[in-house]
Amino acid sequence: MSLKFYFKFEEEQIKTCIIGKGFISKKMYFDLNKDSHLYVLNDFFGRNKELNFELSTESNPILAIITPSMRRDASGSYCEVANSGIAPEKLGERFNIPQCFLISIKFK
Repeated sequence: MSLKFYFKFEEEQIKTCIIGKGFISKKMYFDLNKDSHLYVLNDFFGRNKELNFELSTESNPILAIITPSMRRDASGSYCEVANSGIAPEKLGERFNIPQCFLISIKFK
């Protein structure tokens, strides 16, 4: 199955929707803690163009929308996070990211 993920950043919210063959998910809205232009999309594809998952009840992280990793000198960076090898659910804690949206797929 092929899925398309849509994200629209508005002033204080992000709007999300997933479209697949024959269905469209419910539109969901999430509040943003920072200016919308500070958020970037980080994928967990590495060098792959597609990801394949076994049918299971485990959650499979595929994308993250993050603000920059904040350093002690108050500067920020996105580069350290991309393909860091850190478990996706630990990104916010490990890299001091103020807000992180983790997009996962779970098959039932």
